[in-house]
Amino acid sequence: MVPLNTSNSSLDTKLEKITEDLAVLKAQQKLLNKTLGVSTTSAEVAELNTELLESTALSTSPGKIKILKSSTPRLNVYLEPDTSSKIVAQIVYGQEYTYQSREGNWYKLDRPAGYVNSENVINIK
Repeated sequence: MVPLNTSNSSLDTKLEKITEDLAVLKAQQKLLNKTLGVSTTSAEVAELNTELLESTALSTSPGKIKILKSSTPRLNVYLEPDTSSKIVAQIVYGQEYTYQSREGNWYKLDRPAGYVNSENVINIK
């Protein structure tokens, strides 16, 4: 139940945050389906990628992410949000890390300082 003294701008902010979180959850579900071998059409993936990019193009809210298991033993941390950028560190799967912001498909980590691709993480805020 919403308190009576809540302003419309506060409600708009909360709704925007919920919408962003929903988009992230949909993306995570698709990634888990892919990891578990559940069939997903390319049209569904393309639609989800578009929704995710639009809803999370730039987020300046700090939070926490957990690194998902992949075919490699560690996940690269890049100096810039680009896989051709210098690798500044490698982080361990299954661990949680704090991020400062999200820029498209990239999370900017606090420690180690750098960027990780959102493809291999779950946002756990």
